[in-house]
Amino acid sequence: MNPSVSPVSQPIGRRLALASVLIGLLCALLITALQVQARYAQQRAVLINHLSDIEQVYLAGLEEALWAVDLARVETQLKGIGAIEGVAEVVLETPHGERMQVGQLHDPPLAERSFPLQRSLLGGSEPIALGHLWVKLSDQRLRAGLVEESIRILLSVSMALLASAVLLAYLFRRWVTRHLQQMADYAGRMQLDSLDQPLRLQRRERSDELGSVAQALNQMRERIGQLLTVERRQARELAEHKDRLEDQVAERTRALQLQSEQLARQTDELRVQNRDLEAYAHTVAHDLKIPLTTVVGLAGLLSEMRDRLPEQQIGESLQTIHRTSRKMAEIIDALLTLASLRSDRPVQPQALDSGKIVNECLSRLQPMIERSGASISQPESWPVAVGRADWVEAVWTNYVSNAIKYGGKPPTIELDAKQTADGRVRFWVRDHGPGITGDDYAKLFQPFSRLNPDSAEGHGIGLSIVARILTRLGGDAGAEPAEGGGCLFWFELPGEEPEFGIRDSRFAKAD
Repeated sequence: MNPSVSPVSQPIGRRLALASVLIGLLCALLITALQVQARYAQQRAVLINHLSDIEQVYLAGLEEALWAVDLARVETQLKGIGAIEGVAEVVLETPHGERMQVGQLHDPPLAERSFPLQRSLLGGSEPIALGHLWVKLSDQRLRAGLVEESIRILLSVSMALLASAVLLAYLFRRWVTRHLQQMADYAGRMQLDSLDQPLRLQRRERSDELGSVAQALNQMRERIGQLLTVERRQARELAEHKDRLEDQVAERTRALQLQSEQLARQTDELRVQNRDLEAYAHTVAHDLKIPLTTVVGLAGLLSEMRDRLPEQQIGESLQTIHRTSRKMAEIIDALLTLASLRSDRPVQPQALDSGKIVNECLSRLQPMIERSGASISQPESWPVAVGRADWVEAVWTNYVSNAIKYGGKPPTIELDAKQTADGRVRFWVRDHGPGITGDDYAKLFQPFSRLNPDSAEGHGIGLSIVARILTRLGGDAGAEPAEGGGCLFWFELPGEEPEFGIRDSRFAKAD
């Protein structure tokens, strides 16, 4: 039985823990101060660089908006500048004394800059002054953030140091103070299967030799334990690596499957395009050959016999050439439109003013309306949908022109729209003509197909263009028999959503 040990007045573990805490706190304070100073200098430089970014990114757009007197766009540009990090105040003043301001800075600014706004004209004349833009930067948020971050770091480091000190004192007591007293017995019975048992000795007196022997014994035990730990860690890492390899193989397999599906979709798209092009080659070649033969024949006749032909016949021949040439141009324009709709470029839909679009369509078809004596009605107001104005105008033009051609003599045509239950907008064109048979409705929107191939009217791609336009815009198109006779051609577009706040410049509503 070991004799009792005299009480320790100054435990080494306590002194070591206290010294570790003090040194750690000192280092943490120094490192935190250096980091905060460097971070402030870096962030300050970033904030000041925002002035150059504003000049490069926003001034041109702001000058364009001022030149176009687009106040909404000017306000958007100013808000965009005000949203930049560090920008506390943005002031725009026009030569007429008008002033627009975003934000207000009460404290001295970190930096400020004035940007002259002007418009250069062609011909080298003096630029026209559009106003001045003042931008002030503030580092208040930066300073507050750095102070908060410093406090958080110091608290975290203090807690970590305190925990480390407690752990260090505990480990020192467990591994040294309690173990030195039975060092000799431990060395005599130490075995490989008992490496997890720490040295339990009670040290009676301080001795350098005992400390050296205890250190040697513990180092030997720790080295053996470390080798076993490394072996276990390597086995664990090998198992984890195996699991990662299995996950990578599964991920690569999924990626290959997705690529295969994408290739299959592209193959189907190419097959459809090839079928469309083949159908177009037969249909359009026939449609171009007849008018081209007419133009060549009449041109040759006029060239050879213009001195012998009466003026009336010459005029009629020239009118025929003009009409035939316009027909060929329409076929070519339709082909170009169809090709543009095949593009994979993303569509940027915008809120539409359907009333202006319809009026633009009717204005374009006015000669045709007057010749046919058509009567066309439309509502006083239209629900708002989103899409591309030029494409939607092409849809209206196709539907209305078909209704004029086949809507009776004289044609009576109704244009209208309504909001659907799912938030979409359905537009339609209803005529009172002879109608279409049930089997023919399924062929209407197929590319390069005509219900009457022997007819000289049309080239079989108008409604297919409508179908492609509505597909690109996320909508739908169709036709059905109208109640009481005639046909009803309709198309649907997504309803207005908050993100579509900018309307197409051609058909935007006036403020």
